[in-house]
Amino acid sequence: MNSLRVDAFMGVLYWSEFGLALGEGLYLWKGSHNTVMRSTSRLKARVEEAIKEIQSHLRADGGDIELVDVDHEGIVKVRLKGACVGCPMSQMTLQWGVERYLKNRIPEVKRVETV
Repeated sequence: MNSLRVDAFMGVLYWSEFGLALGEGLYLWKGSHNTVMRSTSRLKARVEEAIKEIQSHLRADGGDIELVDVDHEGIVKVRLKGACVGCPMSQMTLQWGVERYLKNRIPEVKRVETV
C-alpha cells in the first residue's frame, strides 16, 4: 500500500499521488481532505456533551469545568474554574472523576489535561 508518512527525525513530508502527511502517524488521503477535521469535530461535540453532564456535580461544590480543546489524538484540554482553582483535590477529581468518566463514555479519549 502506498502511503505517506512524516520522518520524525528529518521533519520531511513525503508526498505521493494519494495525499499529504499532516503529522507523525497522521495521513490525509486525497478525496478525504475534511475527514480529520470532521472526526475531530464529532469527537469534540461528544466530549462537550459529556462535560455538560459532569458540570452539575462540580457546580454543586462551587466548581466548574470548561472544555478548551480536543485534538485528533484524543487529548482533551479543560479549564477548571471556581472552587476547583487551587483546590488540593482538583487533580484527583480531574484524573479519577473527569478523565475516567470521559474515557468510559468515549473510547477515543486518551487523556485529559488542564490548561
